[in-house]
Amino acid sequence: MKHTTWPVAILMLIALGLFSPGCRRDNIMAPNVPPPDPVAPGAYPQVVLLGGLERQLVIHESPHVTRTGQDLLRARVTLRSVVDRNLVIHYRFIFESEDGEQIGAAPTWRQTTVNARTLVRMDGNALSRRATRWRLEVRP
Repeated sequence: MKHTTWPVAILMLIALGLFSPGCRRDNIMAPNVPPPDPVAPGAYPQVVLLGGLERQLVIHESPHVTRTGQDLLRARVTLRSVVDRNLVIHYRFIFESEDGEQIGAAPTWRQTTVNARTLVRMDGNALSRRATRWRLEVRP
């Protein structure tokens, strides 16, 4: 009997050593820090397709950017569906000043349907003359 208790006692000592808290370091840790953005400043795309739409839509022609008669920035983007079914998409234009400040309140999402293998044009107009940059975000 004495010989069978030794292996059990050794296993218990090993388990106690592995699972005991022992001398742990302080649990206070610094907050998580986001990694640096791999996209260089100024290289962020003007047309951003979210939620897998990059496999369903392509940019058909280069965006057309003009100034209106009131000197407001206007952008038009034409996308084409490359899938055999209709897509319901939501999009919004975001306009920014030269220093990257968003112009106006958070833009609202608009909805449209893109029929299978057809084009869709989306227009956005800035509401301030300060707008010099734009971005279009599209999500399902």
